Amino acid sequence: MTKIAHFIETIELGGVLRNLETLMAHMPDIEHVRHDVAPRRELPPVVPKDQLVVIHFTASWSKLPYLAALRAVRGTAPVVIVEHSYTENYEKYVVPHVNRFRTMLKLLYRLADRVVAVSERQAEWLERIGVVERGKIVVIQSSTELGRFASLAPPVQRRPGEPLRVGSLGRYHEQKGYGFLIRAMRQIPPEVATLRLAGVGPYHAMLKAMAADLPHVTVEGPTSDVPGFLQSIDVVAMPSRWESFGQVALEGRAAARPLIASACDGLIDQNHPSWGWSVPCDDIAGLTRAIEAAASADLTRMGLAARASVEGHLEHSLDTWRGLARELLDAPSARTKAA
Repeated sequence: MTKIAHFIETIELGGVLRNLETLMAHMPDIEHVRHDVAPRRELPPVVPKDQLVVIHFTASWSKLPYLAALRAVRGTAPVVIVEHSYTENYEKYVVPHVNRFRTMLKLLYRLADRVVAVSERQAEWLERIGVVERGKIVVIQSSTELGRFASLAPPVQRRPGEPLRVGSLGRYHEQKGYGFLIRAMRQIPPEVATLRLAGVGPYHAMLKAMAADLPHVTVEGPTSDVPGFLQSIDVVAMPSRWESFGQVALEGRAAARPLIASACDGLIDQNHPSWGWSVPCDDIAGLTRAIEAAASADLTRMGLAARASVEGHLEHSLDTWRGLARELLDAPSARTKAA
């Protein structure tokens, strides 16, 4: 039986964990072993060379010695790095020293046999900036169990005077751009649209303060009932400033919810005029126009198009993982060939 050893830090965020749990639950033909590691404080565990090692944690300069030690111990046995975090817009908004950052990425990806990008746009950026060899990247979009959203009814056309229900769930952090969304809602009358946010994070208090005088905006704590939350809204908003993939967008599409999303990184892969509106990052006026357009759109038609767009998504991701694992385990010298 094919065997995969998954390395993950316990501090990783929910989307990474959900993706990993989905892989482990839906590939019974592969034996999965999860290793919770602390790459800044310990040496890598010894993994039999007939197992594929897959790195899920976010890399950094401080973790490179750990990964180099892992590579040395593995020899020609295969290692895969999944790039869950870094994107073009992450570099734009977060990275102060671009050349240093890209040098770290080059050193990182040289330690792997393959690099898994979680979106087409992310893969295109990594190749364009020259941090990974062409042909070494495999695109496997993040996945999760979508069946729980299949029974949700799509939104219906709003009656006169009935506001559009916009919503989003995620981490309250500068990455998600929720402050711009709340500022856009200041331009929207309560009878046109409402906004419901659910999440947790360092920006929670700030966002609540921003919305304190807006009766049509609520900023809530986290929810464990994602299908219930999505059923309570008509449109999913994701005004993210950077996003490697965007699991909430995938779940919203499966729930037959049209999408208002930033035109950035992995969200570009997920949006289409048939089921959504793309808005430049940090564009308050653009968000306002998109919400106004959604309030008068055929949400049922768009929602069904969104749901159709995710058909076979999980199966395709699982099949690609199977193919990659078997390719590398059947040809342990693949690293030399790829380099």
